[in-house]
Amino acid sequence: MESVTENSPENSLPPISFKFPTTLKSIYCYPCLLEKNYFPPISSIDFSKYKNLTSWQITGEFNTEKFKTQQCNIIHLYLRDIPTIDPTNFKLILESNYQLKTLTYEIGSWNVGKFNNILSLPNLLKLRTLNYSLQETIITNFSLIPNKTIQTLIIEYGTPVIIIEELLTKLESLEDLVFVNWNLDELASINWINYKGRFNSIVFGFSYWIGLHMVVDQFDCLMPETKIIFDNSIEKIINYDLTI
Repeated sequence: MESVTENSPENSLPPISFKFPTTLKSIYCYPCLLEKNYFPPISSIDFSKYKNLTSWQITGEFNTEKFKTQQCNIIHLYLRDIPTIDPTNFKLILESNYQLKTLTYEIGSWNVGKFNNILSLPNLLKLRTLNYSLQETIITNFSLIPNKTIQTLIIEYGTPVIIIEELLTKLESLEDLVFVNWNLDELASINWINYKGRFNSIVFGFSYWIGLHMVVDQFDCLMPETKIIFDNSIEKIINYDLTI
């Protein structure tokens, strides 16, 4: 497939006859391409004709227009809330695309309303949250609505304890939990006995933290009902369908 790059604006636009291959399965648009309009307007392309297309990445406010109406064949979505998506548009995107089965949510700022929009999706089976910010956030109230469909939760990087606990409590059908680049202080602050018998497995992927024995001790109360797995080879979830 032809590439589109930032380095040469004069040559970065596809030719007039350019067409996406019918075998296209996923779309990822770099923010620089969208921001500088190197890429042709995605909103003008009817991707419903691309029957193999199931995965898409929204990059902040730049390419949300397409998803204000339902894209029936898209079931895997990477929703990057950077630059911040207007809350009204954010809600409309999810309400219009209730067919979504997996969602990666890259967080710009912690917003309980947006999280509740996500938890309202009626067919969502897997949720992955990403927070790359190193800025410490103090949250005193984060009340989520119950969800009965999500079975797998993947949390990457730092997440306030109050939000982790809310997710573990409100995701009523949660079976498998995965932490990647996890924060020892956060996990050690959770009273895990409250979740005894709730999960099939908890997987700990890569982390820079040492002192794994401290985490193991924390989870003694969950075994043997919950399988505890440490796998330092899991550094990042790269598949749109959130398989590891």
